[in-house]
Amino acid sequence: MNSITNILMEIEKKPFLFFKEKDLRLLHCFIDGYLTCEYDNNRNESHMLFQSFRKYFQGIYGLSTRCWSSILRQESQSEEEAFDKFFELFNAFLKSQSENGAVTDKN
Repeated sequence: MNSITNILMEIEKKPFLFFKEKDLRLLHCFIDGYLTCEYDNNRNESHMLFQSFRKYFQGIYGLSTRCWSSILRQESQSEEEAFDKFFELFNAFLKSQSENGAVTDKN
């Protein structure tokens, strides 16, 4: 697994070590910051992973120009529910990647 995946797994297990509350907006900001840092340091593994995740997400929710986090928040009753839905979808995505033989381990 690449490092963003490892970090996300830790966040899923112990979200309150990373955030004050389970809030998808905070998670989205964290992910964007991580991806920006990797991009600035000429590392693209996580960008490629999240591009694949966006395609997977769009396959479930239909093609949209809206951000995945906006759609999840709209489909959820609370930020906490949206936070948990993200991890359900992300874990399903990782499982589909491993079943399809896609390489997500670049670290």
